[in-house]
Amino acid sequence: MADGPAVGEIGYDSATDRLGEVMEISHSGRYHLRPIGGGKEWEVAPDNIEELDDTTRLRARVSDLNRGVCR
Repeated sequence: MADGPAVGEIGYDSATDRLGEVMEISHSGRYHLRPIGGGKEWEVAPDNIEELDDTTRLRARVSDLNRGVCR
């Protein structure tokens, strides 16, 4: 498992193509993310979490804009 973002940082869920704030990392290594603007948390497998690089941040932001998530 690669190192992922810490609690309070923004992570990228590659399984759903979504950004979220890391709220918790469970003992099993699963991440709990919440949408940046607030909303319902979701769980992310350790293999699907990524720290953001510029390309990932841009791709996820465009995806959020296309879904109408960002204002």
